Amino acid sequence: MKTSDFAKIYDTYINRHLKPSSVRLYRTCLNSYIIPEFGECELEEVKRGQVAEFHAQLHDRPYIANRTIAIGRSMYSYAGIIEVIEETFNPFRKIRLYRERARDRHLSRSEYGSVLAAVDQLQNENAITKYGAAALKVLMLTGCRLSEVETLKWDDVRLEERRAHLPDSKTGPRILELSENVADIIKELSTDNNGPYVFAGRYQGTKVSLQIVWKKVQNETGLDDFRLHDLRHSFATLAASDGVPLQVIAKLLGHTTVWTTTRYMHASRAMTAKAAHEVAESIIRSGQG
Repeated sequence: MKTSDFAKIYDTYINRHLKPSSVRLYRTCLNSYIIPEFGECELEEVKRGQVAEFHAQLHDRPYIANRTIAIGRSMYSYAGIIEVIEETFNPFRKIRLYRERARDRHLSRSEYGSVLAAVDQLQNENAITKYGAAALKVLMLTGCRLSEVETLKWDDVRLEERRAHLPDSKTGPRILELSENVADIIKELSTDNNGPYVFAGRYQGTKVSLQIVWKKVQNETGLDDFRLHDLRHSFATLAASDGVPLQVIAKLLGHTTVWTTTRYMHASRAMTAKAAHEVAESIIRSGQG
């Protein structure tokens, strides 16, 4: 079977088992990289040397290069599972991946203030709707995933209990505890929104697009190097700097393991400087004792 033909079978599989955001990434790697390079080859004709050379050609794009190898490896594993090829055959295995530079970007407290001020200004100027402004504030104040805020429905909100049920979170259904501030933001929207989504779009029955809102905030604040997803990192980092235990931060973010949470937390210069000072002072006091 040609690789391009099996990719259609694999597409059905990922569409059934993966989240929409993951499906988009998988399809990008399949349609833009794997199929153009290997589509005309029979599955069992692809050699590891070809894959290694292909990976080398993408050296200037380490993230997409590594994701493409991982997705190709997964596709071949699935082909083996359903016995289209020998289960032991996988030319995407044992390819040495590129080191990816970790992002260390989170909002400082002053930048948080700038973003909140920009949101209020844009709403006052009618550049963004009150739903867009509210959604971005809730994203900042909860550490939620983008999709969790955009798809939040009134049926899943319990304002009297200050809780929301997220039925389709990335790690499965979970309960989101709403702070008093977040509950108040949502409560202000409840009187005149008859659609299913808490953060309604411009047209009846649609949901807000926070990417559009964020682009306007970036234009106001100059935070061109900051992505919406980095707000989640910022939330975790700020919580850690305020002394919130790691296990609690993991619960707030909806992580199933504490290890995942540590990848979202970045030590600021102030945090590391304070720690360095405290450890040095402790050592000196030990010597004086």
